[in-house]
Amino acid sequence: MRVEINYYAWLREKIGEKELLDVEDGSTLKEVVEKLVEKHECLRSESFLVAVNGRLVNPCTLLKEGDTVSLFPPAGGG
Repeated sequence: MRVEINYYAWLREKIGEKELLDVEDGSTLKEVVEKLVEKHECLRSESFLVAVNGRLVNPCTLLKEGDTVSLFPPAGGG
């Protein structure tokens, strides 16, 4: 199945705006993130948040065809 990966902030600058990723049916969000970290060295040493279809979800969430996974750095404020 295919999912869309969107990158934001510094991730977009290093990787690009988005990409399509083919993964096995029944893949979890955790498995997809592990695949992305393997593919993009810059993700290994940085922290980032992950959302599916605009919502923060559990890493064990099963993905389905056409889902959008978004990676973005944690926001700071004060």
